Order: sequence, then structure tokens, then C-alpha cells
Amino acid sequence: MTDDGVGVAADVLDGLGGAAPGRAGDGVGLRNISERLTTLFGERFTLDIQSTEGEGTVVEVRVPLR
Repeated sequence: MTDDGVGVAADVLDGLGGAAPGRAGDGVGLRNISERLTTLFGERFTLDIQSTEGEGTVVEVRVPLR
């Protein structure tokens, strides 16, 4: 998925690895997705997020076939 929106701040992307949720817009939705994928697939999935503030975000999700 790709968008041309405002992008995601680097500190928010870094916090997706388990930091406590903060104020709205701190990547809580992305963190929830990552946690759910971990619960479902363990280490067998990838969630790659590349973003540049002011330019947009590219998200790639790969999950195993069941």
C-alpha cells in the first residue's frame, strides 16, 4: 500500500517495536497491526514500513499461506 500523505515520523516508526501507546497519531494503529500479526504468525511475517515526512508512506505486509 502506498500513499502520498504527510508521512510517519521516524520516532513513531522506531516505537512500533513495543513502545507504550501515546497520544493520537503516534502509530497506535500500526502498532496494533504489528502485534496482531505477531500473535497470528510469530516470526513468519514481515511488516515493512518506509516513510518520509511530507512525502508519504509505503507499507508492505507478507504473511505465510496457511
